[in-house]
Amino acid sequence: MNRTPETARRLAAARDIAAVLLFCAAVYLGGSAVLNSPYLQKERLTRREAAADIDVFFSKIDKAHPLPRAGLPPEPWDGLRRAAHKEAGVRLDEFGRITVRDLAYLLYKAGAGMGDANTRPLWRPPRRWKAPELKYPPFTVDYRLGRFVVDAAVDGELAGTEVTHIDGSPLEIFMAPLLERVSAADERYRRAAFCAEQGFWWDISGLLEGKQSVRLRFRTPDGKVRAKETPLISAWEFRRLAGTQENARPRVVVSRGVAWVDLPAAEYSRAWRKACDAVFAGLRRQRVSALVLDLRRNAGTDARAASYLLGYLAAGAGSPARGQDEIFKGRVKLLIGPGTANAAALLAARLRALGAAELLGEESGGPRDTYRPQETFTLPHSGIKISVSSRKPPEPAALAIPDVILTPALLRPHKGDERAFLLERLAREKEREARTRK
Repeated sequence: MNRTPETARRLAAARDIAAVLLFCAAVYLGGSAVLNSPYLQKERLTRREAAADIDVFFSKIDKAHPLPRAGLPPEPWDGLRRAAHKEAGVRLDEFGRITVRDLAYLLYKAGAGMGDANTRPLWRPPRRWKAPELKYPPFTVDYRLGRFVVDAAVDGELAGTEVTHIDGSPLEIFMAPLLERVSAADERYRRAAFCAEQGFWWDISGLLEGKQSVRLRFRTPDGKVRAKETPLISAWEFRRLAGTQENARPRVVVSRGVAWVDLPAAEYSRAWRKACDAVFAGLRRQRVSALVLDLRRNAGTDARAASYLLGYLAAGAGSPARGQDEIFKGRVKLLIGPGTANAAALLAARLRALGAAELLGEESGGPRDTYRPQETFTLPHSGIKISVSSRKPPEPAALAIPDVILTPALLRPHKGDERAFLLERLAREKEREARTRK
């Protein structure tokens, strides 16, 4: 094809402009990656810098946060502000400096004092999984029916037991410095939120640092109380125990025609929507007959996420509308609990109201009526990212109530295994449906 000189000139100019734009983008993204690298971030701040960051944090709250919850002093947040400055002064080293880690830790407490789940720092330490320090318990816990129950442990004797004491202190008292820093709308959700990120909380608190072992008292499923001293473990060992607990990507396991989808987050990002699309496309390819959607660690704050999933699970109920071939046609079970909040609780309540799913587990946590979307910003000296509930129009919320409460007695024939219980329940339902057709 022959091009006129004018066309060739324009194409050459377009290529040059594209090349310049690509170069600028590469420089910008590469520079941002380097500057935001955890290895180049400040590790310590002066007293003045820390005080300025604390004031900026509360200044942003003054401008963005809705009215204070009942019980806070009339002067907006003054008590929390003074406490934060006081704790920062206590944590100064001999040179009058404070670590960014300690500043984030005290701001977690200030954010939790707001009484909502969205006002908090978003700071996370660099991942140093190979660090040799022993500062993690040799087990992970889940919050079930008002108890901290071990769901994975180095010592098999601890699995499924209720931990009641650590080093002679009741567990709730021992963990009080952690729990008072977890932002939540209610106490049940606070404990579930701790369990969802327990590796981070044990790390930042340093409650177990300097110890080689801990003395535990625990209650077995048959009610017997036992005591044991167990050695602590390293970050790598704890990570293996927790698995991908803090990973935001959906996890899918298919067994006997049943798909178990663990959906720990609902952030409504493009990546999240693509991941959900891939999950349901995979279910269609595998011709799965039943779906168990685990929402027990899902507290996403964007109501659009609930509508997006509803479009896959209930015909004509979600947005955007989907074709009939995209909607999941099999039976749907939802696992819910105190960690199910905001958009996830809204999704569960809507599906139950539509008769499109059976809910199992415990009553959802978090707000019962509405929740506030958050704004994010960065503190100027420490670089800590902060999330604050905003005065934007609130999102709807709902209380999700289970059809079946998964009590220890109900799970005992299955040795406490929820998956085994659900597989048997779904198999029985399938048999009843087959008999009805005959």
